[in-house]
Amino acid sequence: IESNTVGTGIRPQFIVEEGREKAGEMLQKVWRDWAESPACDSEGCSSLYDLQGLFIRSVAESGECLARVRRRRSADGLPVPIQIQLMEGDHLDDYQDGKKHGGNDLKQGIEFTPFGKRENYWLYPEHPGEQRLFKSTQSRPVPAADIAHGFRVDRPGQIRGVAWGAPALISMKDLGDYEDHQLIRQKVAACIMAFERDMGDGSMGDPSDAEADQIDWLEPGAIAQLGSGRDITLVAPPGTPGYGEYVSVSLHRIAMAYGVTYESLTGDLKGVNFSSGRMGWIEMHRNVRLWQRRLVINAFLQRVWGWFVEAAELMGYSTKGIRVAWTPPRREMIDPTKEVPALKDAVRSGFLSLSDALREQGRDPREVMESIKADYAMLDELGIKVETDGRTSTSTPPPVAGKDEKEDDEGEVPEKD
Repeated sequence: IESNTVGTGIRPQFIVEEGREKAGEMLQKVWRDWAESPACDSEGCSSLYDLQGLFIRSVAESGECLARVRRRRSADGLPVPIQIQLMEGDHLDDYQDGKKHGGNDLKQGIEFTPFGKRENYWLYPEHPGEQRLFKSTQSRPVPAADIAHGFRVDRPGQIRGVAWGAPALISMKDLGDYEDHQLIRQKVAACIMAFERDMGDGSMGDPSDAEADQIDWLEPGAIAQLGSGRDITLVAPPGTPGYGEYVSVSLHRIAMAYGVTYESLTGDLKGVNFSSGRMGWIEMHRNVRLWQRRLVINAFLQRVWGWFVEAAELMGYSTKGIRVAWTPPRREMIDPTKEVPALKDAVRSGFLSLSDALREQGRDPREVMESIKADYAMLDELGIKVETDGRTSTSTPPPVAGKDEKEDDEGEVPEKD
């Protein structure tokens, strides 16, 4: 989920109004200095693109994730005086429920106005599972404007997230138990033992020796000694037919709960051909695009961009007339020999713009165009012609009446013999 939804990062494309190019370039440089370095992380370890992956991973695993903006001083030496802190949903004080605070309602650690708007999040200063002696466990309200709360909304009125794997928890537990039992059965079956029996001639010592009589373990290659008049019968472990089928069905159920394909969950590509693999990927890609838009861009990145703009304006940077469009990572093609021509035909036919086609590949259209422009300028400067130069394409457009053939006086194209 993390690698497909975020990958190397969902990146912004700066869209600047005419006449604001210089301010846009300056703001873009500040963004890169901040977002592409550990300066944006309150722990000083990760870039914003790493935080994106941790955010969606926590949402899938725990059901929700909180991102809190931490405002710093200008003297701290940061590109902009803010940092992002990611927190698990456990930081929310569940005991703040069914109470009133200044006329507002408290529900599962979230404070709502009478109109249902989120006003505060009641958060523990540190994770409740890491409370140390003499540390306060009292939660404190944090303005909702300083929090980005990401979770999958499955029903109207839902205010907290649910772990995505919850519908398959029983299947996971049963599969784990089944695997353990299967392993024990195989271990028992591998324990081949030889037994020596005392024939009563006294050569093996006292037949009434208690230690010789007690056989209460099994291990491979063991030679056990039995007392006179004693015997033991080994029960062969029963077979378990259908092991592979049961595991496969359980893993399919788990994959369905998380919204991924069985192949991506297990790495098992046995029996998969191009058509079935492509259909499965298309179905999963619908979920990936949904997660990108709702959970990462809308719930996290848009809020981060607002905090960044606010901090940049405090530092004296102009942000008027500048906005961003978020570009997801490049989607790997299953069969480029077929998909590239199809994408090219869609652009030429007008069903897809060139910019949208580049965004689907995880590229910033402006960066690509500027790179192509620089390449063409270099080719012209050096006097080099290459086959990939689109300005000298050898493709021939279809003939158009009145252009490739000479019309008669009445405007009709004469028939050929």
